[in-house]
Amino acid sequence: MEQQEKKSIFKKWWFWVVALIAISIVVSSLNDSKEKAQQTVVQPEQKTEQVATEKDKTNTVPVSEKKEMQLPKSNPVSTLPSQITTSKISGLSSIRISGGIWENWNANMANDGATIEIVYLDSLGDIISDNTTEQLPISADVKVYTTDTNSIPYKKGRLVFSAHYSTNQIILGNIYPKIRIPKEQISVNPSVDYEYGYVSVTIQTPEQGDFSAQSEFIVLYEK
Repeated sequence: MEQQEKKSIFKKWWFWVVALIAISIVVSSLNDSKEKAQQTVVQPEQKTEQVATEKDKTNTVPVSEKKEMQLPKSNPVSTLPSQITTSKISGLSSIRISGGIWENWNANMANDGATIEIVYLDSLGDIISDNTTEQLPISADVKVYTTDTNSIPYKKGRLVFSAHYSTNQIILGNIYPKIRIPKEQISVNPSVDYEYGYVSVTIQTPEQGDFSAQSEFIVLYEK
C-alpha cells in the first residue's frame, strides 16, 4: 500500500515542478559561489597590475632629459680652419666683392668654376685686413645673374644661380674669405648668354648683422 502511494507521488505533476525548482536553486547557488571564488583570485592580480603601472610611471625618463637626435651635417666645400675664434671685426662698415674669375680647385686639367672674395671695409671705404678678417665665421647668400645686352647701358638679366653657403662651406684662413661657385650649377646657355654676368652676396656675421654687395663682373662660362 505504501509502495503504491510512493509511486503515485512520482506521477503527480506538481512533484516534478517542485523538484525542478529545487534543482535550479541548487545550481544557481553553486554558480554564485564559483564566481565569488574567481573574483577572489582575480582581484590580487588587478592590484598587482596597478602597482606595476604606477612603478613604470615613476621610472619614466622626463622628456627634457632625453638626448636630441643628431642630424648629419652637409658635406662642406672646404674644411673650416680650427683657429677661428673671432666674433667681430673692429670698424667693419661694409663689404666689397672682388674676383669672379674661374679657378681650378680640384687639381685636374680643367677649371672648376668661379671664385669670389669678400673684402671688408671700414666707414671710410678703406680695406680692413688683419687677423680678424681671416678668423670671422660667416655664412652667405649668393645670387648670379646674366647680363642683359639688349639695353644700353647693360643691366642685370635673369637669375642663373642661387645658393646659401653655411660657415663650413666658405673658405676662411686667408686675408679674405672665398666662395666657390661650381660651373655645373650655373644655368647658362653659351650660345645665347653673354660671357660675363652680375653677382650679389649677402653675408651674415655673428654679432654685427648682415652686409650686402654687388659686382658687375663674374665669368659665367669659358669659351
